Amino acid sequence: MDKYKKSQDLTDIEEIFLRRQIDKEKFYFYFCLLDIVIAISILVYMLVQSSFDTTRLILSIILLLNARMNLKQYKNIQLLKKLSS
Repeated sequence: MDKYKKSQDLTDIEEIFLRRQIDKEKFYFYFCLLDIVIAISILVYMLVQSSFDTTRLILSIILLLNARMNLKQYKNIQLLKKLSS
C-alpha cells in the first residue's frame, strides 16, 4: 500500500502560497550567504582580538544554524518548482 497520496488539484490559496514561495527562492539563498559571512566575520574578529566572548560565539552558532535553515528552504523551493511544472 502506498503511504504517499497522489497529487491533487490545489486550491487557490495553496497555489498563491506556492507561487510566493517560489518567488522568494533567491532571498533564502542570499540570506544563507549573508548569515555565513556575518558568522565567519564574528569568529575572525574574535580570533584577531583574542577575546573569546561567549555571547559572540553563541551568536555565531545561531547565525550558522539560521543559514542552514535558509539553505534548506532554498532546496525545498527548488523541489516545489519541479513539482509545480
